Amino acid sequence: MRGVKSIRQLGVELAEKHGTTAEYAQRTVRAYFGRLHALRTVGWCKQMRALNPIENPSKALSIILDAVAYYPENLTLGDVLALKDVS
Repeated sequence: MRGVKSIRQLGVELAEKHGTTAEYAQRTVRAYFGRLHALRTVGWCKQMRALNPIENPSKALSIILDAVAYYPENLTLGDVLALKDVS
């Protein structure tokens, strides 16, 4: 998908925002998306977060919430995991 950042690229941005390392942010997002079924959509993740809000989320959960908010709703989690770096 053109113009959508890979987890690696998004991890760098999220690390700066949340004051952590890029590797930690990337591992966190990849682990979360990897645990769910690959055919689930990002929209489903957004809906689950909206139905189950968490007060005072941890740093890892804050990174996951920002990653879910970034990706388009129609992408499957398998698509997100398979994204290559954009030039």
